[in-house]
Amino acid sequence: MTLLLQYNPVEEEEAIMEARTKGIELDEYNSDAPWAMAGRVMRTMSSLPPSKRVFPAFNPTIMAWVEDGESTKRAAALLALSFLCEGCVVVFSEHLVALLDLVIRMTHDADLVVVEAAYWALSQLAEYVTPPILSHHDVVMPALAVGLTCTPVALMGAFLATSVLLEVPR
Repeated sequence: MTLLLQYNPVEEEEAIMEARTKGIELDEYNSDAPWAMAGRVMRTMSSLPPSKRVFPAFNPTIMAWVEDGESTKRAAALLALSFLCEGCVVVFSEHLVALLDLVIRMTHDADLVVVEAAYWALSQLAEYVTPPILSHHDVVMPALAVGLTCTPVALMGAFLATSVLLEVPR
């Protein structure tokens, strides 16, 4: 599951551009790793249709998976939220309190894969739902402080979120 965190849309765009400069057609460029495919689908789904329709469509599945007994489903739900952050900023801003409660609760999960996914989701909320997230610093910053003492992947998510929040002009 930690491999799902490897999807980086910027790196993928750079790889596609490099493939084009080498004369490789896009249909020949195939990054079929599960995390890349999932990331592309979620990113596309959140950016093309109106976000007010996207989040309600995914929300029941995400919420069901968050409560699932299987850690891979809980982690997948958090990763889905993180992929939707960029395209659903307005909707996420409207539901920010509930989303933060959910994500921060998941940082205390018994399974480290879920904890890592939760910190990644928190970093994406910090990056894309800014400045609204700044008004919740009293909840977010203590959770990030704990993340800085976790596994390397959780540390990366907590560090990214912290750096984004510290860079935002007030």
